[in-house]
Amino acid sequence: MGKRVIEKGIEKGIEKGIEKGIEGAIEVKASWRILDEAEKSKYYWREAEINIPAKYTIDNKALKIDTIVGLLGLHIAPKISVYIENPFGGSSINNGISPWMWVTFEHVDNIPETSDTPLTKTQAVASTYSLNNPACASCPKSPTYATPKKGDGKHVFKWASEPPYAINYVQKYDKTGGGTAEFGNQITRPYEIYETAQCLNGIWQTKLGSSVWANYKLVSTQWRALNIEGGERDVLDIPSLNGNSSMESFMLKTSNCASCHAESAKIPIERDSKSVKLPIDNSFMLMHAK
Repeated sequence: MGKRVIEKGIEKGIEKGIEKGIEGAIEVKASWRILDEAEKSKYYWREAEINIPAKYTIDNKALKIDTIVGLLGLHIAPKISVYIENPFGGSSINNGISPWMWVTFEHVDNIPETSDTPLTKTQAVASTYSLNNPACASCPKSPTYATPKKGDGKHVFKWASEPPYAINYVQKYDKTGGGTAEFGNQITRPYEIYETAQCLNGIWQTKLGSSVWANYKLVSTQWRALNIEGGERDVLDIPSLNGNSSMESFMLKTSNCASCHAESAKIPIERDSKSVKLPIDNSFMLMHAK
């Protein structure tokens, strides 16, 4: 899609994709966290240079961090060749039907899962998680996440000058037996990973063996369909929920890739000397096309 937009221009490039449903376009989004050296063996990791502008630091000084980051989550959205036409006429895109699929993966140590059938590493029980403290029995649940402190006038997150970089956002809880302790994000998934995904994880984690990718799991694959029954039509998101604990912690109860991307912004263009807005085919990335 990106190549087509460059060659044809924004208007023609996007419209062709909407009308024809070109197969092969793919969007990828990843989330990472800073790792300790001892954690590298469990993660797909990269060396990274993180540059934080002064306005996002507690001491108002620019911060440069040379570190190692590990992959926590991965969204993959491929555009597929099967395009579901709208039998009632009009634009299928405008009616929420799109030839896209949304697939999301996570590291097995992101959060504890709630499944009653521990088939695979999907339900691994870890002593520590990246986004949850299982020892904090009295912490608020489902989900709780750090928020910017009030008083800075802008409610923006600010980094500390040294680890832990998010020290400004720890929350306190009462320990069993007395006293208090601190925790950061306390993320939980309010629904179980679907059984089909669990079975696929078991198969592929076994095949991957000692590879670092065996420490990752499929959460869900989602697509949209048009259900027609008795003259009524309904857009179905299959399944209805699809969220990544490392990217949508703030909305896991309702996270839905398909419905979110259906609301993607529109690009203002000039047509017949008038400014109009063009649907951008479920892609937020094209908001930045020039």
